[in-house]
Parts: sequence; C-alpha cells; structure tokens
Amino acid sequence: TSEGWGKTTFSGFFLGVKGRTPVLKNLGVILGIEFMVKPKYEEEDVIFGESESAKIYELNAGCYYHVGRSFTIEGLFNITSASAKFTGGSNELTHKVTGLQAGVKYNF
Repeated sequence: TSEGWGKTTFSGFFLGVKGRTPVLKNLGVILGIEFMVKPKYEEEDVIFGESESAKIYELNAGCYYHVGRSFTIEGLFNITSASAKFTGGSNELTHKVTGLQAGVKYNF
C-alpha cells in the first residue's frame, strides 16, 4: 500500500490446553493457553526482511453458567499475541488482539 504496509501472515499449528471447572452448583470458570508450534511469518511486501523467529500465544479466561440441564451461557476474555523478529537488525513486529466472547449453548 502507499503507507508502506502490506498483508502479513502468521501461520502454524496451535497446541494447548483448555479446561473448565465448577465453582458453585451452576457456575464455573474456563481457563486456556495455546502456543503455536513452529510458527511462520510472511509478508506480502517485504518491509522488514526475512524473519529470524516468530512466536504466537493465546490466553483465555472466562466463566459459564448452567441455566438448565441443556442450556448454558458462556463468556470469555481472549488475548492473542504474535511477534516476529528479523535478521540483520533489531526490528520486531508485534500484533496484539484482545477480545470478548459471549454465547449460549444448547445441548439436544
């Protein structure tokens, strides 16, 4: 683009754990962490040069509430961090994404 930024891509395979545990009768917490195994960084327009290393992780924390036997309300707070370091200098590119998720589950 005219601003000097093009499309950037982080790719790889996520590996992690996520768990749920009850706190009260109908209320529980959700915690999770994921890391990308052998992450790869690419850019459409070469701005920083070749990447030396990349790392990506995601953290999740939230809660759930059982309204009935088959109906659950959930809320999650997510943080995703991705960064790449480049050869031949001290340049580093970092993306951070923070989000909220809310949803309902109905089991048939």
